[in-house]
Amino acid sequence: MRRLQRLSELVAEDLEERVGPVLLALALFVAGVIFGALAVGSLGEADRRETMAAVTDLFRGLARGERPLPPLVALGAAARDYVRLILFYWGLGLSVVGSVVALGETFLRGFAAGFAAGFLGAELGWRGVAYSAAALLPQGLLTVPGLAAAAGGTVHFALLLAGGQARKSRSAFYAELSRYTRWMGLSLLLLLCAAAVEAYAAPVLMGLAGRIP
Repeated sequence: MRRLQRLSELVAEDLEERVGPVLLALALFVAGVIFGALAVGSLGEADRRETMAAVTDLFRGLARGERPLPPLVALGAAARDYVRLILFYWGLGLSVVGSVVALGETFLRGFAAGFAAGFLGAELGWRGVAYSAAALLPQGLLTVPGLAAAAGGTVHFALLLAGGQARKSRSAFYAELSRYTRWMGLSLLLLLCAAAVEAYAAPVLMGLAGRIP
């Protein structure tokens, strides 16, 4: 019990230090969603038809109880992607330029989510909104905070290095590196939970949405 309390205190302290960069990353993700939704209008008619045909086939299969991948396989694939992403972000935090790349990656992921939601909404109306909510919202409640936390942590550590706070001594550097790694580990934990939701819950919800007349 004391360990859990101590862990929660550490997380609260880390969040307090990183709240600015995390909010910046969150704002960029939201901006990406908005720009992605607006970009739907730039699709040509042929691209719209091709994309819509693929989406329709997917949702019809889900409505029949079919899944593109078995849940365990989907979970493993999503988990591997998130582990690679967090390792990538962790490495980017070793420089200011790298932290900007992390923010750009966060924006692009928001753009992709906004584009998908905007496309479904534009093509299918309220049914598209239901599809988008089923496909993106469940895991998004964990993915978005996880991505924002990871990108914000990357920016925070890069600024510490650039400002010299983490380079005053070897012990100071390793102490900050340990805190940075712990923060990224917590971000990964959120993303792994999102991967489980994506693998097990999202296909069921998407199948239910696909049965909407």
